Amino acid sequence: MKLISALSISFLVIVLISCNNIDKNPLSSSYSDISKNISDKSDVTLSDEMHVAPFKIILNSRGTDYVIRTIYSGSMPSGYRIYSYNLSLYFNDVKVVDANSFRYCYTDYNYIAEFPRNTIVNNNYVRSLAGNTVPVYMKGSYVLINSDNSTINREVDRTGMVEIVQP
Repeated sequence: MKLISALSISFLVIVLISCNNIDKNPLSSSYSDISKNISDKSDVTLSDEMHVAPFKIILNSRGTDYVIRTIYSGSMPSGYRIYSYNLSLYFNDVKVVDANSFRYCYTDYNYIAEFPRNTIVNNNYVRSLAGNTVPVYMKGSYVLINSDNSTINREVDRTGMVEIVQP
């Protein structure tokens, strides 16, 4: 029984480690000149949906979550990693905030963007939506790069729903 518990904990640690952040700044690692620029739309998922976590945004300054996450399924070509990104979160087509983190989880095959919670809950437009469930859109693009400096540009246009709650 102890062996099963230890294996379960080890698996959980491996899953968490595999979903580490990718730095937004491409200069933080050593990159040489990008020699090829390939536009690839063939590897994009079929669904436009994303999940927003937490799915309820409570408008108080004492929340325990520091970020609001958007999560959507997708694949990453073998040998590629996220090089840069420019993603924004919209509530009812009103831009509220830019992503401060974007990563790929190889375990779940999910892209995860993080947005600063305080910026969202202190936005006057978002506060005016209290008591409603509203559509949330993530729009923008990101670039994948491999060891040969070949790049793939991808556009993002995802939709989710979130409930805005006034405490």
